[in-house]
Amino acid sequence: MKIPIIFYLLFFTFFSCKKAPSRENEKKVIETKSVKKNSSVDTWKFVKIFSLSPSSNYSCEYKKYENVEFGLSKDSIFINGKYTDDVYTNSITSTSYFDQQYLYRASKKRLKEELNLDFPLKVKSIRNKKAYDNSSLLNQYFEDAFFIGDYMIFDDNGCIVCFKKTNTKEIGKVIKVLSKKDFESFPEINKTIIIDDSQATAVYEINDNIFVAWFDGDNERWYLVTYKNKNLVSELLIGKSETIENENGTLDNYIDFKIDENLKISLEFSTGQNKNSKKIIKTENYQINTESNKIEKL
Repeated sequence: MKIPIIFYLLFFTFFSCKKAPSRENEKKVIETKSVKKNSSVDTWKFVKIFSLSPSSNYSCEYKKYENVEFGLSKDSIFINGKYTDDVYTNSITSTSYFDQQYLYRASKKRLKEELNLDFPLKVKSIRNKKAYDNSSLLNQYFEDAFFIGDYMIFDDNGCIVCFKKTNTKEIGKVIKVLSKKDFESFPEINKTIIIDDSQATAVYEINDNIFVAWFDGDNERWYLVTYKNKNLVSELLIGKSETIENENGTLDNYIDFKIDENLKISLEFSTGQNKNSKKIIKTENYQINTESNKIEKL
């Protein structure tokens, strides 16, 4: 049986007519420009993409999403761990998310078939506050999305894109510049890291699979350590405080570090008789590649 042309027109405008939050609802949203220390962020990773209408043989491309992770903390969106945009948050009935009932029925049917998901009476929805701003990074993926259980769901030109929640973690100080002194109040985690046959005294997680390991002792050391799929990727000495005996007495050597919100690492190498008379020898800069988790020298 031939599918009426009108169906194709409706199909390729899937979700384009969804209701945007009303001005009244928008006024109720309190804007948050930055994430507060120790606030939590929920993260979602790509799991599936499928057509709203399988009979159309319309191809849905997944590669755009397979290495993307979305984070949401209050009204702040993070893409691959980096803050990008703010969103409006709303709780609405499932049917009112769609302007046309046939879109609701089709979505309900396909989500049940593909993920065994049932629409609740109400869903949480988000909308990019810069939905019409070409500079918005979030617009590369979606303007609107809704949530069912652990799933974040949005459309892509007639395809339903599904992300699933992976965890809820503490952002803590990862969104600000980190240095040695910040870790005095930074929460430790239960993880064993061994470097040069020595086990770290304390380990701190600053992002998914990215850790700072502290080794106490006569020569204090700090390492930045990264993993991917539970495998060690990189380790870098980023901090040091040591005293060396020489013919003129003792010499203190230091490495101090800063890690910014974009996972860029700045190292300062210095020497001196004590911390109050340090002489800077050199500086080095590194960057964590968020795709491979490799620590790369700049």
